[in-house]
Parts: sequence; C-alpha cells; structure tokens
Amino acid sequence: ALLCVQSMLWCGATADALLSAPLALTASLLAASFASFYLLLHCGIRAPLAACRRHAADTATGKRLRGVQTYLLTTWHAFPLVWLLDNSG
Repeated sequence: ALLCVQSMLWCGATADALLSAPLALTASLLAASFASFYLLLHCGIRAPLAACRRHAADTATGKRLRGVQTYLLTTWHAFPLVWLLDNSG
C-alpha cells in the first residue's frame, strides 16, 4: 500500500511539473497516478477490511466493518472525481 501511495504522488507531481511536456506523457503519468490510487484502495482498504470481516463472520463487528469498508470506498472514489474537476479548470 505504501508503494501505491509513493507511485500515486510521484506520478501526479511529475505530471504537474511537466505541463509543457507532450500531452501523451502527461496523460500517461496521470493515468499511472489514477491506477496507483485504485490499487491503493484495494491493497490498503478493501483487502484488509475484507479479511477482518471474514474472521468476524456474522457478528456485529463484521457488520460494522462492512459499513466502514463501504464508507471508505465511497468517499475515496469521490476523490479522483474532485481531483479531475480541479485539474480541468
């Protein structure tokens, strides 16, 4: 998960720094940043919470973990949309 964060931040920062570079390079860096972000969602949020939920089975803790997982994934999926709207102008 930490490598995903590093990749996401470095690709995004490099794309911002190279705005005068060819569009294909900038778009590729932004695409890599988005891909790293979604890999982070899986590696850092979904997989660990799903493993905890499996161990908790149908207990109240399992239901709370499902709620936490849903909340985190929903709010984190909104982040790229806000970021894209901010970068588009």
